[in-house]
Amino acid sequence: MGINRRLGAMLAAMFLVSAAGLLVQPSMAVQAGFSALQAYAAGVGPDHLVAGDFTGDGKPDLLVADDAGYGSLHGYLLKNNGSGGFLAATQIAMSPVLDMATGDLNGDGKLDVAVRNGTAVNLLLGNGDGTFASGTAIPAPPANFGAVAVADLTNDGKLDLVIASPGFGGFGSALTVALGKGDGTFPTSKSIDGATAPDHPVVADVNGDGKPDLMVITAASVSVMRGNADGTFLAPTVIAFGTRPAALVAADVNGDGHIDVVAIGCGDFGSSAGGICVAPGHGDGTFGSVIVTQTLSQNYQAAAAVDWNADGTPDLAVAGLSGVLAEYVGDGAGSFALATSFSFANSAYPPGLAVRDLNADGLPDVAVTETYATPPAVGVALRNPLPTAPVGVAAEPWVGAATVSWHAPLDNGGAAITGYTITSSGGATLSVGPTVTSAVIAGLAPDPHTFTVTATNAAGTSAASSPSNSVTPLDGGTYRSVTPARILDTRNGTGGVPVRRLNGGQTLDLKVTGGHGVPDTGVGAVLLNVTVTGTTAAGYVTVFPTGVARPLASNLNFVAGQTVPNLVEVAVGTNGQVSFFDAGGAADLIADVQGWVGDSTDSYGRAGLFNPLPPARIMDTRAGTGGVPKAKLGPGQSLTLQVSGHGNVPSGASAIVVNVTATDPTMPSYLTVYPAGASRPVASNLNFIAGQTIANRVMVGLSAAGGITIFNPSGSVNVIADVNGWFTSAASTDGGTAFVGTVPTRIFDTRDPSCSCPLAPGDVLDIYSTVPSPPSALVMNVTATGPTAPSYLTVYPDDGSHGIGPVPLASDVNFGRGQTVPNLTVVKLGGSDGAFNIYNPAGTVDAIVDVDGYYGPRTPAPPAGLTAQVRAERRSGARPSAPSRYREWTTRN
Repeated sequence: MGINRRLGAMLAAMFLVSAAGLLVQPSMAVQAGFSALQAYAAGVGPDHLVAGDFTGDGKPDLLVADDAGYGSLHGYLLKNNGSGGFLAATQIAMSPVLDMATGDLNGDGKLDVAVRNGTAVNLLLGNGDGTFASGTAIPAPPANFGAVAVADLTNDGKLDLVIASPGFGGFGSALTVALGKGDGTFPTSKSIDGATAPDHPVVADVNGDGKPDLMVITAASVSVMRGNADGTFLAPTVIAFGTRPAALVAADVNGDGHIDVVAIGCGDFGSSAGGICVAPGHGDGTFGSVIVTQTLSQNYQAAAAVDWNADGTPDLAVAGLSGVLAEYVGDGAGSFALATSFSFANSAYPPGLAVRDLNADGLPDVAVTETYATPPAVGVALRNPLPTAPVGVAAEPWVGAATVSWHAPLDNGGAAITGYTITSSGGATLSVGPTVTSAVIAGLAPDPHTFTVTATNAAGTSAASSPSNSVTPLDGGTYRSVTPARILDTRNGTGGVPVRRLNGGQTLDLKVTGGHGVPDTGVGAVLLNVTVTGTTAAGYVTVFPTGVARPLASNLNFVAGQTVPNLVEVAVGTNGQVSFFDAGGAADLIADVQGWVGDSTDSYGRAGLFNPLPPARIMDTRAGTGGVPKAKLGPGQSLTLQVSGHGNVPSGASAIVVNVTATDPTMPSYLTVYPAGASRPVASNLNFIAGQTIANRVMVGLSAAGGITIFNPSGSVNVIADVNGWFTSAASTDGGTAFVGTVPTRIFDTRDPSCSCPLAPGDVLDIYSTVPSPPSALVMNVTATGPTAPSYLTVYPDDGSHGIGPVPLASDVNFGRGQTVPNLTVVKLGGSDGAFNIYNPAGTVDAIVDVDGYYGPRTPAPPAGLTAQVRAERRSGARPSAPSRYREWTTRN
């Protein structure tokens, strides 16, 4: 089958069309997909353009009609130098030109040119050396617009001509064919009826019968005429496109084996430029409903089918008078997407466009006429073998991480993609394989991030994609429970420490990572149950990240002879260590690791997100609350408590935060709290003496059924449990918040002269933030000191009533007269101002609040099975100080 006039069917990788020039000046760089546009002089007004091997050296040359006013008076041949460049133009005698098409018209194996002018089709018979001889002209209806296509219409192996005259400017409308004898003569002409104002003839076999069929653009439609293989055609099938298309392509664009009709500039779809429309062929000469695949922003008058990305699917090259050439890539299902475009100097109508492999690299290149350039020229852009940038890059934030997704480049540069590289605006990079289009980058700082993606093929790497949407990864880390284990005991040297008490004023550094279920890296904080015993005088212990200045804060307070436990959640400092400072009498220190919190490199999954709750009593052996016996826990006894389903802890929770209180013990002992069904660890959570009421916070994993076990080795004791939060499991879809460990920071002290506000009996202290974005919950050490009577403190979220609302049945710090008692508290914050309340039912007492960290904004559950392939910007979850926005708290009562 021959090559059509200017917008023809897809013929391997050789496409010739008349089209327009582009806005880029000579040697100006263009966008992805093409090299810089090189300009070649070709007369005073280059207009129509065809490509072909006119010199017999196997390299495609360019023949350009030089437009001087109306019609082209002569042409220029640009000979290919073999590398995609062209020698100085050679002038060719030529009549005024309305259109050109090429083919071997006389059967000598040399490329010829059919030139449509106002009254005839003149023939330039190629000599194979870049020169031409004049052939016998074929009469054509008078016209000031017209088109010619070359094709074998009769299946005799000899090329024929299709001559279209749309009848604009007062001339008549006509469609004729001239049948060739194969010797450069066309003695027989036939008129084709049924097409009004025909233009842009395209020849293709639309019904699969092996006979060439003909389609032309007509008024607001395309007429398709099935051929009889003798130069005659059946009555047309009319495809309505809304408005008269500007260009036409015939190709199988939806992969069903049938020729489809693609119209450029069709219809009115909210754009004056129209759209790209596809009429899917049924393979029998009929067509389905027109599908609009793109709305165009430019007026394109020329088009060619081409396989830009070597996937066997037809793509499009389109060019317009406004000076834009665009590369549209087909998806193989009948739709097209813009891969890239570039600008060139404006051209006459229609723009001259040729798409061929000009430098023998196997990739299609483009040539366009730049009629109105200074000076006028033919612009040549060689195909860049690099892929265009990936598209549709999007990001979704998680804790310390983000999922980045993208779509493959619309144009792979003609070679398979071998991989992608994602780069964050913070400097993190990640390389993945060619089939991956979504990846997780972990280790990201909690700052706004965008991401770009590049694609790589055998030739190299694309330009970076457009940046993704901006996301801010959440700060902090997620919780992992471990089997409690003793990692420090100064009484026997456990932990590699000296076997002696820690004296007042001394600091002990302890490595807490790299053992007992806590990894060596990726740890932001640890959960320690810290106990002092054998104390010689009153004092306190401060636990803080190693490597930072010791803060003004306390975690345990004691007097001589006391054994006092307290849970500590502390950010990990340098070398995976935390520091213990003793202010006061000498004391032995014991620390049992209860769990750890990840940092930004490993906290992006579903598990370990915290959900704070208002405190709720889920067990009390004094009343049988929680389904446990209404009796003290005896010596050597254990009780199992079902937690899931109570106190707003859902089924599937992995762990809980619970305040455990021992009261009315008959002798010194301790409680160990651990997941139901697990082996009892060698550790303690709460130590007490006879007659004492004491509480300690516990973070403990739940069994698969959602239970915990509490063990008492000696004497009898009543046990109370108040839950105030839970952690998600890997299967959870609930989401939650992440923990940010800070240097302990004192945010409130009723003894401070600025307040001097001890809590009287029944008082509620309402503490709130003065900044716009308070956290979800605070992890803080609450200390009661100087009480005038036995009492307790309840710490709970404010409900918006500023402390006027009901106080939950729960306790956080229990104390006797004159005692100083601390307890770790995890409190959900209420309202937009992040408020919480401290309630004292009896006596007068001062309260001190030291923040050890906070839980940030809530995040939804990430997709299941996320796996990060890089750890990049920051590994440590520790913070050198508490963010100021979480320190600014004042009291309202």
